[in-house]
Amino acid sequence: QLDLLDQKQGLAWDDLTLNIPVPANATSLKVELLSEKENFQWVATGIVLPKVPPVGNAFSGQATVAKVAYKEYAAVTVADTGALPSTGGSLDATVNNLALSQGVLLTSGTAVAKTVGAGSKSESVASIESLNLFGLGLAVNASVVKSTAKASCDAAKNATVSGTSEIANLVVQGKTILAITPNLTIPLPLGGVLYINEQIKTQTAPNIASITVNALRLRVPTQLPIHEGLDLLSVTLASSHADIVCR
Repeated sequence: QLDLLDQKQGLAWDDLTLNIPVPANATSLKVELLSEKENFQWVATGIVLPKVPPVGNAFSGQATVAKVAYKEYAAVTVADTGALPSTGGSLDATVNNLALSQGVLLTSGTAVAKTVGAGSKSESVASIESLNLFGLGLAVNASVVKSTAKASCDAAKNATVSGTSEIANLVVQGKTILAITPNLTIPLPLGGVLYINEQIKTQTAPNIASITVNALRLRVPTQLPIHEGLDLLSVTLASSHADIVCR
C-alpha cells in the first residue's frame, strides 16, 4: 500500500509534492487521488513544467515571385511559398504564363519560388522568365530575374547571410542596365524609383541573422496630397528571404 498523505502536517491537512517524469510530446497529464478509508477534499493543485531549451538550429524562409499593390486596392501576391516552419523543410510555388493587370500590366513565362531549411542552412530562391512590366509611363523588361538568399551556421554557431540577384537583359525605360550592383536605384517617371538587387540584412546576435533580397522593387509615390505617405504603385519581383538561429 502507498500512503503519501500520512497526516504529517496535522489531522486534517497535508500537502504533497511529487516529481513526475512527463514523456516527450505529451499533451495532457492526469492526477487522481484515491482513499480506501476516509473521505477527503482536494483543495488545490499546481503543476510546474521546467522550460526545456530548444535543441537544434531554427530556420525561417520565404520566396515570392511577385507582389503588386496599386492605390488603395488590396495587394496581389503571385506564387508565394508561405513561411518556412522553424523546424525547416521545403516549400515551393510555381506559375506559368503570368498575366496580371493591377495598375500596370505584368506578364512573364515560367516563374518559380522555393525555400528550404535543413542542417545548418536555410536558402530561398525566386526566379522569373521573360518579364515584361508596362503602365503609368513605366517600361521594364528582362529575360531572367532571379534572387537568392542564404543563411547558415558555422562550426562555432555563428550565423552568416549572403544574397545575390541575377538579372539578364534588363531594359528600363528603353535603356539597357548592365551593372547589377547591390542596392542600385534608378529614377522613374512620376517620382518613382526602381531598386535593383535590393539586399536587406540584419544581425540581432552573433547566432541570429537574416537577409531579404528583392531582385527588382518598384515604387511610385501617390500624386494626391490627401494620400501623402502612401504609394500609388508598389511592385516587388523575385523576392527571397532567409534567416537562421544557430544553436
